[in-house]
Amino acid sequence: MDDKVDRLRSVQIKLMEILDFLSNYLPLVNCHSNDFILNNHWDKFLTEPIRKELDSLSACDLVSLLNQTKTIENKRPDKKLTKEFDPSLWKFKCDCLEKASNSTDRRGDIYSSEMQTIPPNWVHENLQSLLQDAQRCSLQNSDILSSVEDLDSDMKTLPQDRVFISTFMNHKKTHEVEVMGELCYKLSRKHDIDVVVDLGSGKGYLSTHLAFQHKLSVIGVDAQTINTKGASKRADILSRQWEGLTRNEILRAQNTIPGKLGKKKKKELKKVGCAGGFEQKEDNKKSSDVISDIPDDLFNDFSNFFEEQKKSENGNTNSEKDERLDLNLSSQIQETSCIPTKKILSGQVEANDSDVVKVKEESKFGSSDRASVERTVKKNTKSSALKANHFPITTYINIDSDLSEIVREALTLKSSQPETGSTSVENTGEMSTEPTVTAGLPVDSGSTESSAIKEKSRLMLTGLHTCGALGSNILRLFVNSPNVKVLCNVACCYHLMSEKFVASPFEDKEDVSEEAGFPLSEFLQRNTVGIGRQARNLASQSVNRRAQDTEVLAKQFPRMLLQVILRDQLGYVRSDWKGLRKLDQKSQGMFDYVTRAFRKLGLPSDGITEELIDSYCQKYEDQKKKFAAFFQLKTVLAPCIEAVVVLDRLCFLLEQECVQDVKLIQLFDPVTSPRCYGIVSVKK
Repeated sequence: MDDKVDRLRSVQIKLMEILDFLSNYLPLVNCHSNDFILNNHWDKFLTEPIRKELDSLSACDLVSLLNQTKTIENKRPDKKLTKEFDPSLWKFKCDCLEKASNSTDRRGDIYSSEMQTIPPNWVHENLQSLLQDAQRCSLQNSDILSSVEDLDSDMKTLPQDRVFISTFMNHKKTHEVEVMGELCYKLSRKHDIDVVVDLGSGKGYLSTHLAFQHKLSVIGVDAQTINTKGASKRADILSRQWEGLTRNEILRAQNTIPGKLGKKKKKELKKVGCAGGFEQKEDNKKSSDVISDIPDDLFNDFSNFFEEQKKSENGNTNSEKDERLDLNLSSQIQETSCIPTKKILSGQVEANDSDVVKVKEESKFGSSDRASVERTVKKNTKSSALKANHFPITTYINIDSDLSEIVREALTLKSSQPETGSTSVENTGEMSTEPTVTAGLPVDSGSTESSAIKEKSRLMLTGLHTCGALGSNILRLFVNSPNVKVLCNVACCYHLMSEKFVASPFEDKEDVSEEAGFPLSEFLQRNTVGIGRQARNLASQSVNRRAQDTEVLAKQFPRMLLQVILRDQLGYVRSDWKGLRKLDQKSQGMFDYVTRAFRKLGLPSDGITEELIDSYCQKYEDQKKKFAAFFQLKTVLAPCIEAVVVLDRLCFLLEQECVQDVKLIQLFDPVTSPRCYGIVSVKK
């Protein structure tokens, strides 16, 4: 207990240090890039010494700005770190937020036109001192982080000959799933977990990996039916191809070209854990290329479903950007299911089975047809067995959701429907069936009750990049759900959650009924801490990726210039003018972009000429480099904002009496996966 108290105090002190530094620059990190020229941010938000330094930097120097002072030397002693200091005496002070305060302690006008012109309180005289303090306030330079090796020391290790099966994921997702999947597997073994609940499971990348690779019972929960369909169909096709994928991965690990296997090689593969026989089709081609190992019908399944997905997802703007970058192979899969052999051979297939296996009632099988059907049934039976641990469901999760009830009803319903079927949980919490959502056998049909349906099943909550409010709600669910013993979560999209003490500029279009995602901890709530949506949006930037860029570009320049043109032509600008994102990427030059934007906003463009737009471009050409330097400077503060959000969640868990241990770990490579920090917690 003393150790937990000391760690809580350390986290609180780190939060104080970061917020004392960051509070001076909240106007800087909350200013909108679109108004850079309009509100003259360069002169109003930067001091003269800082402007001169930034002006003197070459393009190469600006690129390397984010790489400076990553290793802190001569760390200054801080009086706050003494044992006598009491965090309860600390008070959060921020002049900017104080000016925006009202009687309800909710700073609703932080994004008003007046507030957007208030400059930051510069306490640093030069860039070097600012960079050093910013790095000092990052998670990488804190004593809070633990390592995966720390967890590995007291967990059962994986077999040395185990191979990772990369199942149609891009490089980023493969890296994330491999690292987090292994950690979840080790945690489940150490703490005797019965069922893993993957919240915000999306297309099922992590959940199918845990079910197929690690043989864990996994319930993948997502609020969107289209994602649940993708997860189910992904599981279908993986179950049919898993033996071949596993075999070829082992062969590649042994530097062997996949192809026909002799009896000796088959026995060797079985010994290293490749389950089942490896019957090779005669038409399999020998190739060392990964793609050529996949049968043509597999790609046909992918391409067919891709067309359906493309139509159904047309106009859907809620999908995460990272998911759109995937190869799409993971979600483009064709659904199959198992029908009993006796039923097919008798030619009696019910109407609701016709979409799975089409067999005419009047057909009479010859010996060759019968053998073919028997092989199909055998293959589908094996597929169902492989899918037995994976249960994708559709439901909206909030802090009042009963996870134990959702798990129990989902598994019970699926175990009672061994044939084609699906499980879907509506927002009311009641279970219903939708034949297009999921398919597969959840449990051994010979058992009366799965061990996962016990009243006191031990659950583990996990989520790979839980978005927005779900990133904070998963922590609340972990604390409030008695059967949930372990948490393993990596969050993302901090800008999509709401704050308790700072209103969002888009709050009229957001779900205000959701519980505020920041702050979570009683420590920060007591101090009415707020940071602002634009700051949280900045925290979602990929700082390490920007540090790898070869040049710094002012990509927002067309939108900034448009803002000036709108003001000059109309005499005003409105904050509710929306729908212009990425419009510049579809345009042929600045003139085309401006005319498209005016049409999009329903504004008259009679006075807009090509000569007029050219004159604007020439007049504000120098603003490109200034904005590139300005935004690079803002990005320096992004890790500090992320540290506040993440440490607030860590502090919240340490405040809970039911929590036994919490660790903050950098799970992923930050260049490959920018949101790389995971929280692992265990309850008593």
